[in-house]
Amino acid sequence: MIGVLFLLLTLPSINPLIQSIFGLISVVFLGMGTGSYSVALRLFDERLRSSSLLSFLLLPGFLLLVSGIGIVELNVTKLNLTALGKNPLAVVLIDLGFVLFLVGGLGITVGVYRIANALTRPALKVGAILTMVGLISFLLLPELGFLLMGGQFLIYLESRTLFQKEKENAH
Repeated sequence: MIGVLFLLLTLPSINPLIQSIFGLISVVFLGMGTGSYSVALRLFDERLRSSSLLSFLLLPGFLLLVSGIGIVELNVTKLNLTALGKNPLAVVLIDLGFVLFLVGGLGITVGVYRIANALTRPALKVGAILTMVGLISFLLLPELGFLLMGGQFLIYLESRTLFQKEKENAH
């Protein structure tokens, strides 16, 4: 959630140094988040191994996508297709990044959704679906990043509630 917030802060045109710092912070938090999902899904159940591996692809996909966009110095919200078409490397990076990003997001969504089914937690299902909708809409229209943040926040709240119940049951 923090990674997405800092990524949204890079969208308005401000000082390039500040945008770069926000982008770096975003990548660090997105990396920690996807790594956490990958480990958590693996630890929860061995049957979520494929979701665990797929979720790990989200960050490399994001980095390739941003690298491709950066090569042609485009703003994410205003892709200039004529400038993009002149650079085949950028097109390959953006396409590959887009696919990996979506596959990673799908891994997170499917993993969390399956956990929600196993624990019968409807709010966790809603968080998983909202996360996927947010990932796709964020790529199409970055201003809709709040959907992704909302899904992640809902997953966080549900996870926190589950862990608190586990602690109470342990005592």
